[in-house]
Amino acid sequence: MDGTVVRPKDKNVDVELKAIIELWGRTEAVVFPVTVISTHAKSELELKMKHFTIGEAVLSRNIELPIKLDNYTSITWNSSNPNVLKIEETGDKAVGVVTRPDKGKKSIAVVLNAEFVYKNGTETLKASKKFAVTVRAEDYGFLMAYTNSKEAASLGNSLHLAYSEDGNNYTALNSNTGICFTQNIGGAKNTNPNILQDAHIFRKADGNYGMIAQTVAIRIMYLCLIPRIWCDLPRKGNSPWLAM
Repeated sequence: MDGTVVRPKDKNVDVELKAIIELWGRTEAVVFPVTVISTHAKSELELKMKHFTIGEAVLSRNIELPIKLDNYTSITWNSSNPNVLKIEETGDKAVGVVTRPDKGKKSIAVVLNAEFVYKNGTETLKASKKFAVTVRAEDYGFLMAYTNSKEAASLGNSLHLAYSEDGNNYTALNSNTGICFTQNIGGAKNTNPNILQDAHIFRKADGNYGMIAQTVAIRIMYLCLIPRIWCDLPRKGNSPWLAM
């Protein structure tokens, strides 16, 4: 069996794939339900729509929106709240123009509706898909992550936070002491402690926040660097900061 797929012409067909797994003298059967998509234009359109996305869920700036799905399918956009997210078409693309609520106001949920129209000869098909997004209110401050070299390494190399209303003048939080420390397993607390460096706070696509940092563990005669992930964040001086 080579897994060759013969697509039906008129409608999708549900199929079950059954796998027999043998391991250490035991045999188990596992069933995988799959759907073979037909070659009919409606099925093609539904499949493309299923995988179509705009990528962003929380908006703080204008967003470009495609007006073509393929050579046969156009897309028309409309917004449930044009006061904060207005659709403007220019040439071969549409733009969702964002007007953010004032600082201190609540962010606003908006539904973007995409209308798909497929035309090929005499055949015309229509469908739609909705996207829930949030237009974020104007930033009310900035949060900066840093470490404190004036403290002992076991204390200073931890996550510190500072707050600013203008992005230039910051006030340390928690009396300028750390609020997040790496876990040290075994040994005295301050003997070759595992430390935290290069802390970055970032906003996720859903509007919540996360933190990425590098930890450094000194063991015997070598330095163990835990792999790190870099976030593309703006900076003030040498410290990463984030608009809130």
